[in-house]
Amino acid sequence: PRLLKEKVRALFEKYVQRADMVEIAGLNTDLQQEYARQREHLERNLATLKKKVVKESELHRTDYVRIM
Repeated sequence: PRLLKEKVRALFEKYVQRADMVEIAGLNTDLQQEYARQREHLERNLATLKKKVVKESELHRTDYVRIM
């Protein structure tokens, strides 16, 4: 296992450039920013929908009381 680990590490160092690792790290930060942006958008939509549900239920309740 130790020799295998050393050989895999040597292959990694031989074929993977440091610039590739920096590019991958940059992509990860872009993905995190996009995830955060989408999450904020969905949270705003959820808050808006909750307000609409409360408003509609209040209207429904008043209509029901008026009918009765």
